[in-house]
Amino acid sequence: MLSTRRSNYRRYQMDNKLAIYGGKPVIGFNLEKYIWVDKGVMPRIESLILSNSFSGFLAQPTPEHFGGPSVRLFEAEWSKLSDVEHAVTFNSWTSGLMAAVAALDLEKGSEVIVTPWTMSASVACIVANNLVPVFADIEVDSFNIDPDDVARKITSKTSGILAVDIFGKPCDAPALAKLASERGLKFLVDSAQAPRAQIAGKRTAAFADIAGYSLNRHKHIQVGEGGIAVTNNQEYAERLKLMRNHAEVSSGSTPNNSIQVGHNWRMGEIEAELARYQIESFDSHIDHRVNSSLKLLRMLSQVPGLILPRSDNNSDHDFYIIGMRLHDDLKGKRDLIAEALKAEGLQILLVGYQALHRLPSFKGYRQEDLLQVNELHDSLFLGLYMCGHYFSDTDLEKIAEAFSKVMEYYIK
Repeated sequence: MLSTRRSNYRRYQMDNKLAIYGGKPVIGFNLEKYIWVDKGVMPRIESLILSNSFSGFLAQPTPEHFGGPSVRLFEAEWSKLSDVEHAVTFNSWTSGLMAAVAALDLEKGSEVIVTPWTMSASVACIVANNLVPVFADIEVDSFNIDPDDVARKITSKTSGILAVDIFGKPCDAPALAKLASERGLKFLVDSAQAPRAQIAGKRTAAFADIAGYSLNRHKHIQVGEGGIAVTNNQEYAERLKLMRNHAEVSSGSTPNNSIQVGHNWRMGEIEAELARYQIESFDSHIDHRVNSSLKLLRMLSQVPGLILPRSDNNSDHDFYIIGMRLHDDLKGKRDLIAEALKAEGLQILLVGYQALHRLPSFKGYRQEDLLQVNELHDSLFLGLYMCGHYFSDTDLEKIAEAFSKVMEYYIK
C-alpha cells in the first residue's frame, strides 16, 4: 500500500512538473488543421481546368476588363453577403489596400493616421501611395486603434484614417467615422481578420469609404491568396476596378476616371470559385472559430494571471486570434511563461504581435505616445491563433490545462 502511494505521488509530481523542466507535456498531439473545402468543390474546379478558363480578364476596354464569370459572380455574392453596393476582387488584400488608398485620391504628402498593431501592409499601402503614416496608440482591452488618440493626432496635414478590425474584433467604426466626417477626412477599414463581426448592428464596412477583406491562406475564408474591397461609392468602385487591371488601357472610358496607371492585381477564376464554394457555408466557417473561442475563454477564465477579452454587447468578434494580456505583476515573466507554454505543446501561441513603428521601413514616421502598443508587445501580450485549426472539446480542455499548469507555477 505504501509503495502504491509513493508511486502515485511520484506520478503526480511528474504530471505537474513543467515540461520545460523535464515534466510531461500536457498536449502530446498535433492539432487538426482546419479544412476550408472538401471534395464537393472538385466538379467546379475540374470544369474550369478542362475549359482552360483560368482567368477571364483582358486588359482591354471591353466587358472582359472586369473579369470572368466566376469573379463577377463572387463579387455579386460577396456584395450581398456584406450588404454593400460594390465588391471588387484582387489577387491579395495587400493589392486591395494599395488600390483602396489610391482610389480615395488623397493629397500626396498628406498624413494618414494608422495603428502600428497590425500587419505591415496596412502601413505599406500608405507609404507606397506617397502619403505619410502617423501612428496612433491602441485600446488595451480591444487592441484596436484608440479613437481618442486618433483625435489628438489629427493636424492640418491629415487627410485620412486607416483603422483595422484586429483579431476579428471590429474597430470603433462609429466613433472613427464621426470623427472623419467632422474633420473632413477619408475613412478606410482593413477588415482582413473580421469577415462577419458587427458593431452597432453593422459591419465596419458600412461606416467606411472603403473597406476590405483578406482571403489568404490563414483567414476565415481562404483561397491561397486573394482579397476583396467593398464600398457604397460607385466612383470608388470604378477606380478600384480600373486600378487592378492596367487602368491606362481604359483611361477616359469611365466618367470621373482619375486613375492614370494601373496594375495586374486580378483574381483568377479558380480562386473565385473556391471562395464561392466556401461562402455557401459562410456562417459555419465563422461559427466554428467563434464557438471554439468562447468555450476556451470560459475555461481560461478560471486561470489566474490572465486578462481575457471582455464581452461587448455593442459588437461581435470573429476570433481570428484570441488576444489576452498578463497581469502587470507578471510583466517580467511573459517570455518565460511563453516558453513554458510552448514546451507544454501549445502550438498556436503568439508572443507579442506587431510594433510596425519599430521596423526600419517605418521607424522614421511620427509615433509619439504609443504606450499601450509598446508595453503589450514587449511584456504583456499573449495570443492564440484560432483560425487555422479544428478544435475538439478535448483540444480546448488541454489548452486550458496547459495554461493552468504554467500560470499556477509562475504565480506561486
